[in-house]
Amino acid sequence: MNILLLGATGFTGKHLLDILLKREDVSITATIHRTGPTATHKSLTYVQKGLQEIDLAFLKAGDFDYIFHFARIPGKRFGNWGRYAAGRQGYAANKRLLNNIAKLAKQPKIIYMSGSLVYGHNPGREVGEDAPPRPAGFAKFYFAAEQPFLEALQNKTANVIMLRAPWILGGESWFRQLYLSHILRHGEVPIYGNADRSMSIISVEDCAGMAWHYAQNAAPGIYNIYTFASVPYRSFTREISALLGDLPVRQYSEAECRKMFDSTASDAICCEVVLTTGNEQLMASYQPIHGDLPNYLGTLLVETKQSLQATTYQEKVGRYFDLFSKRHLDKGVANPILTDMRNSFRSHITHPHPKNILDIGCGPGQDVAYFAHRYPEAHVYGVDVSAGMIACGEALTKADGLLNVSFINTGVEDLERHLNGDLKFDVISVFFGALNTVASLEESAKVIERLLAPGGQAMLTFVNKYYMAEFFINMAKGRIKKATSRWGKKWPGYSPEVMLESNTYTPAQITKAFSGLTLNKKRGYSIFYPAWFQAHWLKRFPRLCRILHKVDNKINRTPLWQYGEYTLFVYVK
Repeated sequence: MNILLLGATGFTGKHLLDILLKREDVSITATIHRTGPTATHKSLTYVQKGLQEIDLAFLKAGDFDYIFHFARIPGKRFGNWGRYAAGRQGYAANKRLLNNIAKLAKQPKIIYMSGSLVYGHNPGREVGEDAPPRPAGFAKFYFAAEQPFLEALQNKTANVIMLRAPWILGGESWFRQLYLSHILRHGEVPIYGNADRSMSIISVEDCAGMAWHYAQNAAPGIYNIYTFASVPYRSFTREISALLGDLPVRQYSEAECRKMFDSTASDAICCEVVLTTGNEQLMASYQPIHGDLPNYLGTLLVETKQSLQATTYQEKVGRYFDLFSKRHLDKGVANPILTDMRNSFRSHITHPHPKNILDIGCGPGQDVAYFAHRYPEAHVYGVDVSAGMIACGEALTKADGLLNVSFINTGVEDLERHLNGDLKFDVISVFFGALNTVASLEESAKVIERLLAPGGQAMLTFVNKYYMAEFFINMAKGRIKKATSRWGKKWPGYSPEVMLESNTYTPAQITKAFSGLTLNKKRGYSIFYPAWFQAHWLKRFPRLCRILHKVDNKINRTPLWQYGEYTLFVYVK
């Protein structure tokens, strides 16, 4: 059985992939766009293709029995204009896809994932599959992309199963953005708009599970899918509050929502859609993975609850990185700019025969594993304040069969209490700015100085305070607050989802803090070359990026080296 999964690393796509990989009778081709793969398997092949790039030759070669279409062209820029353009691009890409499928000798089943916003705002009414489309919110723009499939259903020119899902509940996507992030920032559970409306919900695991169930059992047509048909919104938010120790609940009016989000996002958030189905028997034949909503919410809120209970800054940093530990390794492997920076950082470690190596802020452990392979006679210690990161590192090094490693779940300020009194390190490394999230750079510098062996080498990297390219780009866009966000006493960090108060440092502050060591090397990264969060530039402007990389290398010989996104310092003792 040959399966094509479009959008394999998306919110729902990766859960469907997990389901498919448990089967022995499938061969899966999974398309990815920018995000790297999250799973590997002998029956799985990843192909880096956008929706517009799926051509007839590719479809013929795959000889697919099922095509799961979970991909959407995003319209993240220029507000509604960007969404409109993305919808039109999606229409053209899907029209082309169906035209190519029509030319195949064997017609695959196409399972297209749509959403309930297509039905629009329906206060106090249930909505079945026969309801006419009245798109609301984002669907006003993205509905165009599914028109070719509706036409194919009407004209019976393709085997299309269109699934319309309600709010898809999971640890990512809207629930993280609208609730988990808000809770961590403001210490309250938000109610957006009318508290007395109802909503249909499906867990992301069940959304993927139903996609497979309907692919096997449904005839071509439109199907509403859900596991919780009608959930009172007020009860939903009260349950979240109760699970978090009776956290305060605050209601935001629709007018306030329009100030917090743009009008399209606000309309989507405040929309009321309660689904019903005319296919009760088919739905009843599916066994839900999560049939108890309070219990499922409890599992989604575990890390948030722990974060709320954190009291010291170190605990807050640890809880913050716990939230991202499961996807941190994938991001580091998939992002080419992060990979190049990591390799450059490693190249500055030149100690010939280290006996003990310390990696501070080791994250998911890829650098601990690297050092353990590179120096098999050395013992490598990975230190991180995040228990989730430590667990990832232990799993990674265990899978590699590495025995010369140890992990310690603590911060650099308390590290000496966890070590033998006379233990010194020949190499100390700090990758990707772990010292930007310490309570005191000066105290951390003293710890590093004490732990570094005579003749030892410390390779330290920092998120820079004065990143000029970011400043000028955001000023040109009128984003004054974002342009100067690094300049204040505290920086909110990279994540748009959850804020972590961090410190950014100038080279002068760093050299002053580490004045007890001898500075051997310094350089900047991403001065004009794209920063790691602009990795898509490499694909869009490859020639320009190659030129900017060369420019950065030359600028590092001038005083402008200190205005990049990251800075590196190599010290010796």
